[in-house]
Amino acid sequence: MAAAPLSRSCARRRLQAHHRPLAPRLRPARLCAGWRLSAGYAGYAAVTMDEVEDAVNWCNAHDIQIITHANGEGASDMLIAAIGAAQAKYGARPIRPTLVHGQFLREDQIDSYQCHGVFLPA
Repeated sequence: MAAAPLSRSCARRRLQAHHRPLAPRLRPARLCAGWRLSAGYAGYAAVTMDEVEDAVNWCNAHDIQIITHANGEGASDMLIAAIGAAQAKYGARPIRPTLVHGQFLREDQIDSYQCHGVFLPA
């Protein structure tokens, strides 16, 4: 089912509400096991998985490019899962999702991003 069209101002407010990086800096980068920034600390996600899925789904439903930060493997795991679910739901869309800050990627995540058509700037 096609999503209802949005006014330009409504779309702008919606995008601004979702413009929060998953993990903006090294210290809070959402890391997986094996990284030790301090005892028991592995960073945090600045948004919930529901918020990531909502933003990715909304962009896919409205054919709007999503440009994201996902600093740390944990944040990339969240983003990859959300993009995969959105593509399964909406099909391949010509929106060219982009990851602009994706430090600390595993090789399998790079492969997943490429399979999902996510642009990874050099």
